[in-house]
Amino acid sequence: MNEYRTANTSDERNTALRAVGRAKKPELIKRTLGLPLSDEVKGQDIYLPLGGLRSHKDGISALWSWMKEHWSELEKKLPPGLTMLGSVVSICTSSFTHPDQMKDIEDFFGKKSTKGFDQSLAQSLDAIRAKSKWIQRDGEDVKKWLQENGYL
Repeated sequence: MNEYRTANTSDERNTALRAVGRAKKPELIKRTLGLPLSDEVKGQDIYLPLGGLRSHKDGISALWSWMKEHWSELEKKLPPGLTMLGSVVSICTSSFTHPDQMKDIEDFFGKKSTKGFDQSLAQSLDAIRAKSKWIQRDGEDVKKWLQENGYL
């Protein structure tokens, strides 16, 4: 965070914000999720700390919980007519891999207007569906390979 706050260029600040989300400790995940809606991060940059969180399992789960909890704030800060809301929806949903997770997303948005980000949401659901089918089709082969090569 110090790098973000003291960076000389926007590229350095953006890199620092992306890196913050890579942390896996729960307290650091929580701190990262406090950034996007704070005054410390510009509206056009809120996706940067979020993007790093989708690189690991705990971050993926935390993103979805955070988005559901802060949905009304997100809609106010990022009106549906702007593309940023679609980007945030995609970041917070597209990394899942199981049908039950997809159903949770569908249930959450089934009660809401998705105008302005419906395409991003549809693409996320398609990505989840594809990953789920891949796991069903090839999961045992991958597990076998990992075991044979000493990873499990």
